[in-house]
Amino acid sequence: MPRVADERTLLKLEAILEACAFQDLTGQRLRKVARLLKFLADTGELSTPNASSLVTQDTLPGPTQKGLTQEEVDRLLNSGR
Repeated sequence: MPRVADERTLLKLEAILEACAFQDLTGQRLRKVARLLKFLADTGELSTPNASSLVTQDTLPGPTQKGLTQEEVDRLLNSGR
């Protein structure tokens, strides 16, 4: 007999996925702010630097593997209802 996730489990899974996405975006933003603060501390300039000078290789490129389509995700999440 196949196991079916209940709604509470699906809501918890959704919250976990949202938190992971939030943490990734927050980390990227914090690195950008840290680079800006370092630039200001190193140069003593108060003017905004050229944005391209702050972009470095540690910017995450995104997924390298093909993920699920939105339709596949919806079908997976709706399978327990």
